[in-house]
Amino acid sequence: MTIDDDPKINYAIRQVFGTYGDKVSVHAKGKTLNKFGRNPAINASTYETVWNTGGNETYPTTNAIDKISSSSGSDTNVVYLEGHTISGGNLTFVTQSKTLVGQTETALDTPMARCTRAYTLDDLVGTVYVYEDDTVTAGVPQTAANIHIEITEGNQSEKCATAISNTDYYFISQFLGNVFTKTGTPICEFIVEIRQVSASNDDFRRIFSVMGSNNSPTVINFDPYLIIPKNYDIRVSAVGSAAMDVGASFNGFLAKVQ
Repeated sequence: MTIDDDPKINYAIRQVFGTYGDKVSVHAKGKTLNKFGRNPAINASTYETVWNTGGNETYPTTNAIDKISSSSGSDTNVVYLEGHTISGGNLTFVTQSKTLVGQTETALDTPMARCTRAYTLDDLVGTVYVYEDDTVTAGVPQTAANIHIEITEGNQSEKCATAISNTDYYFISQFLGNVFTKTGTPICEFIVEIRQVSASNDDFRRIFSVMGSNNSPTVINFDPYLIIPKNYDIRVSAVGSAAMDVGASFNGFLAKVQ
């Protein structure tokens, strides 16, 4: 018996074949995926992605993410990156590492169209930015739309968004939302949004929404699992009853196209 025989996973596998015509296997992929993020400045008027950069990411249609730097000249850590390149409209998962040279703008070995995770093995002094080529002042890119991930504290990025390659599907089993603001009774709406990768960068569409408060974490165990197709972007966005600090995460299984 393999994990593909689990009733929930088996149903998701059958649904993928029935909807998209692809045969997939969680067992063959052998990989789970957890994404988490935090936005300390959610507002009451505009949905923002739950990531520490704030606002919403501007997604490139080419492999334009090609630079890294820190706001501190003391940072010489090795930064490990996960993301995707794009070719012919298809995403391919890639990993790479790059040694920081303090505030100096440094080229990545593999330019990417998506950057979904960044981390180091030691804490940083400054904030690390991964971005498209830009005017940089003291290690900080000056165009917000060119920034695609940050490490703002500790040694790990916090970005509740990812992309699914052209050879995988993603079965989301659980969602978790937190309101960290302690004062008052703030309420937040979390939404899960997806969109197919394309040259036109179509709008995201929501596939799930739930309310959260600071009384307790919001935990949703999906039954059946949420299915994210291959070659899709996914993000969690939020809007609050007032300015507030929120976090979110989602967990699940990757399924390999056979």
